[in-house]
Amino acid sequence: RKPIEHGDTSNNGKVWTFNQNQALQVQKLLERQENRKSLVLTAYVETPPIAPRNNENDVESEYPPVRRLPLRTHTPSDLQRYTYPALQTCNDLPRNFPTTHPNSLNAETYVNVNNKNPIFPVRYDYAKYCPVDADPFLPWIHDVFPNAEGTFIEFIAHNKRRCNGGRQFKEDKDNLQAQASLMQPVPVKRVDNDLVEVLAPELWQDEGKNTNTNQNVTRYKLATSYEEADDDAQLTRFICRFHTQTIQSNGADDEILQSTIIAETLSVYPYNYEYVNYRKKGRSPSMLTIKGGPHDNQAFWNAALHFRCPVPPQLQTLIKSGHSVVEDVPSLYVDVVPIRTDPRFGTANAFFKKGMLDPKEKVDGKFDANKAWGEGNIMPLVEASGRWANIPICRPHPQTNEASDVDPGSTSG
Repeated sequence: RKPIEHGDTSNNGKVWTFNQNQALQVQKLLERQENRKSLVLTAYVETPPIAPRNNENDVESEYPPVRRLPLRTHTPSDLQRYTYPALQTCNDLPRNFPTTHPNSLNAETYVNVNNKNPIFPVRYDYAKYCPVDADPFLPWIHDVFPNAEGTFIEFIAHNKRRCNGGRQFKEDKDNLQAQASLMQPVPVKRVDNDLVEVLAPELWQDEGKNTNTNQNVTRYKLATSYEEADDDAQLTRFICRFHTQTIQSNGADDEILQSTIIAETLSVYPYNYEYVNYRKKGRSPSMLTIKGGPHDNQAFWNAALHFRCPVPPQLQTLIKSGHSVVEDVPSLYVDVVPIRTDPRFGTANAFFKKGMLDPKEKVDGKFDANKAWGEGNIMPLVEASGRWANIPICRPHPQTNEASDVDPGSTSG
């Protein structure tokens, strides 16, 4: 029988053709080299992360002022790497995604119910089971799957700062402020490498040593307004890199595996969390507070985080068909790279698009992106960024009703 094939263009401009027989060959080579048929789910942790805000000694204001976001100039070797080999096949999702420690440790250090032990002091050790406390900009992902049309990869995450809310967990709550940042959209603009060298020459460059970054990768900068941002990047938070494994010959009759970047997209939200929080909370619309206790904990609607990675057009038919999953093993993967900024506190830092609010509404909305990150805040290359890597792309769930998909722009203003 003729193998199922799909022709696609990878990020380096070459045509990548999916073929199920070739996918099986990749699995065999992986098994021979790594003793498993799929790539290992990996978390790359940035250390130290952007420091949390602490406003306890500021008696003048409940919310800290905007501070300048520094360039992230670290290198790939500065990242801490944690692997989660229990996730091997699509049947392992979501049960083996690293959301917490195994039950066998409940009687020792960690307890899921009535916990009295902060995780912050042991966050790097705990990252063996879940990396979010070690790098709070990583979304606390609980499930991931394609939608029925193959147009989005859906991520279901949770705001980990809402766990362990007692006073003994102050360090945990301060550390996890970035979990609220992930629910606040930012505008992004794509730029070329020439501009990167002008605006941020101190950023790490791979100098041609890394095969991934030789593939004409896209560079990004934080935009200072929604108008400056690209049309598909006005309300985003994550870079989504789609990639696969291909077999190459090294010229000595040996076959080697090479990571092939297919495309990158920028995440979207099903609705604007920051805007909905403002509508629901009324006079106190901040998504988190510092002074006077965890007042944001009452906002239960900020507990769950749903975001989407748009699937590149050339992969949509393949993902919709489910053919990229061969013998329950994925052939396609997505990396999720957070775009890191401070959380926005209070109405003074509201960052709404023009037209989202009635002009009569007395909302300060004077967030100064120039002050917060400026014209030249270029994001580091993916290889030098904290991220989730090798998240498997599995088959869409079987459809049991006729419910229509949500328009990701329907409430974004």
